[in-house]
Amino acid sequence: MKKHWKRPVFYTFLVILLIFILLSWYKVRYSMEPARPYEVNQPTLEKKILIATQGSKYKNSIVSMLVNTLRPYPIYMKIIDVSDLNNITEDKWTVIILLHTWENWEPQQDVQQFLESSQNLDKIIVLATSGSGDLMIEGIDGITSASTLTDIPRDLENIMSRIEAFIDLNSL
Repeated sequence: MKKHWKRPVFYTFLVILLIFILLSWYKVRYSMEPARPYEVNQPTLEKKILIATQGSKYKNSIVSMLVNTLRPYPIYMKIIDVSDLNNITEDKWTVIILLHTWENWEPQQDVQQFLESSQNLDKIIVLATSGSGDLMIEGIDGITSASTLTDIPRDLENIMSRIEAFIDLNSL
């Protein structure tokens, strides 16, 4: 009679272990790496763009192409990891670009906090990624993507058109 309780306990333990293994695999597989901070051009320039991102092949490619496209213009660019957004003074920037992934069906926490505390959401360009690319942040007119490398040209063009709404590149 005592042996009957061992089997359910064993199976419960196996299920818990399997869930733990699956969650660990998911975290390792889909977690973002920290972005490497750097600056382009002189901080004394009038026009300034902040790019806050996470590290991934897709996001690194977007940032690299964005920087290469804007490098010839007299625009100061600073690239940071999204985890450093709490140190940012919003009014110092002409445009702020946020590249982040959704985690647990929500925007990345640092991005969400930054957006909630922002005074001028109009100058913030958000590109949010998820597995399906079909998501939205309430109250934000953002760009969504599935982080597919083939979507980079389209997403880059979308970001550039939004930048040009703030900065007339032809007049620089």
